[in-house]
Amino acid sequence: MRRWLPVALARLGRAREPRQGPPVRVVLAVQARGMAASQEAAMSHLNAAQDLTQRAGMFDALGLRAPAQFLRSQAHGEELGARQAELSGRMQRFSSEPASDAQELGFSPSVNSAILSNFNGSADEFKQGFTGLSQHIEKAGLSPEVLAAQYPRDTALMTRAYLDRQTEIDSASDPLLFAADLAQADNVKSVLSKQSAPPSGNSQA
Repeated sequence: MRRWLPVALARLGRAREPRQGPPVRVVLAVQARGMAASQEAAMSHLNAAQDLTQRAGMFDALGLRAPAQFLRSQAHGEELGARQAELSGRMQRFSSEPASDAQELGFSPSVNSAILSNFNGSADEFKQGFTGLSQHIEKAGLSPEVLAAQYPRDTALMTRAYLDRQTEIDSASDPLLFAADLAQADNVKSVLSKQSAPPSGNSQA
């Protein structure tokens, strides 16, 4: 009995050892990828903000105040997106968890969560549908990233509608408005109606 006691105690001690997490190099690699993606997203937002600001200045020079104001609001949204991307990168430094589906969308954590909570599908499905929908968003003179940041719920619903009825939307006379109608995206419909309205103060007496 005494001869087996040390062996039993040794086995018991090994059984109680805490389980180790993933290797440090794996954690650092995940963090590095997340930070690089956040920096890339921030630069993309800043470049878009600069472009929108320049376009707003051109409209101002032409006396078109309404389009200029709209472009400035988009530029402000891009700047907010850049700050959110930078904040997301900083937060990843203090986290050792691998990137979730929401983080893979490329937006801020709050926008990612809002999109996936309203989108009936996976992150990969959303990215596939949003890529196709983005061409119509850009043709309407809008920024896909700004639209998603400002109206994540509408973006999720419109992307789902695009995946379900892509052929109908692509062949519509106004694809983005048709997608907004199908998805009942009231906020986006309001933006499109304001954008298509003639500028005030330019009518002849």
